[in-house]
Amino acid sequence: MIALRVFFAVVLAVVAWCAGGYLLTRDRKYLRLAVRALVLGAVGALLLFALLVVQRI
Repeated sequence: MIALRVFFAVVLAVVAWCAGGYLLTRDRKYLRLAVRALVLGAVGALLLFALLVVQRI
């Protein structure tokens, strides 16, 4: 479970970094990167949870 916490911390840090970049530069590429990081983080979390469920079966 520590790996999951680290994963979420990294995803949140990337999203915060991209949001800060957008606020400073008003360049929409940072928003696209933030959304992509959120989507990849959600997919990674779902895959991890699926793996945990399969292990229990």
